[in-house]
Amino acid sequence: STNPQELQHWMFDKMLENTPEQARILVLGGGTGLFWQKNAERISAGWEITVSDLSQGMLDDAQKNLKDIVGNFDFRVIDAQEIPFGDNTFDIVTAHFMLYHVPDRVRAIAEIRRVLKPDGYLHAVTLGENHLRELYELAHEIIPERILPRNTASNAFRLENGAEQILGSFGKVSLARHDCDLKVTEL
Repeated sequence: STNPQELQHWMFDKMLENTPEQARILVLGGGTGLFWQKNAERISAGWEITVSDLSQGMLDDAQKNLKDIVGNFDFRVIDAQEIPFGDNTFDIVTAHFMLYHVPDRVRAIAEIRRVLKPDGYLHAVTLGENHLRELYELAHEIIPERILPRNTASNAFRLENGAEQILGSFGKVSLARHDCDLKVTEL
């Protein structure tokens, strides 16, 4: 990695810019809990963190991975298109590397806006259209019948089009880039 700041720490720093010491946080697509593991020593004791995922298996892994981390964690299976909380419930909603998987993003983003407090923040992280482009092209050359020439899965919500999708429900969007290249030093 050519960026000296690890991605998970950089993401946490960006989230911390707007997170009070006492906050309710909804994590959509929390996966195995890696983000919270990598930032365990930085979690405020005053945060109530609801880690969610559409997959019970991912949540089971997250519970195991976060069991020894000090924090007020709750784990729930949640579909981002139908968030089962009342209006104005959360100070922060995170959606890290998951909105491109959601079939009805307009609905999911509206749901996120609904459950956020009026002064709340959505912290969404996604990929750029050139993410791993060279790797996909190489794999496509080797096995073209199995690999698409580029990562089309993330094209639905990416760095280049995500802000315009969010603007439909949010009045303001800001963009921060974690520029990082992979430098191969050995074969």
